[in-house]
Amino acid sequence: MVLDFWATWCPPCRAEVPILEKVSRAWQSQGIVLLGVNVDGLDQGDPRAFAEKHAITYPIVQDASGRVSRAYGIDTLPTVVVVSRDGSILSVQSGVVGEDELGDLVRPAL
Repeated sequence: MVLDFWATWCPPCRAEVPILEKVSRAWQSQGIVLLGVNVDGLDQGDPRAFAEKHAITYPIVQDASGRVSRAYGIDTLPTVVVVSRDGSILSVQSGVVGEDELGDLVRPAL
């Protein structure tokens, strides 16, 4: 599983969306699931409207309380966390991640 921590107000997060959308589709056939974890507070943005506007097809959950972000130690957006099938964290990468770099991060999870 790949967790992408992001916010609607974050320009680097918005820049990363097309990359994540493309690789998410490619990874499905390999059993890799991308899950967007939106960290907008309830008064900051509307992740559902953002997802519709930007044609995001991968699932998104909202972490408005920040509980999940704190559990993973997220302090920079965007941040990608790759989690193995047994639940261990394989890698954490902050900042915009390119398609090739994402492939390198995910490969150990296959």
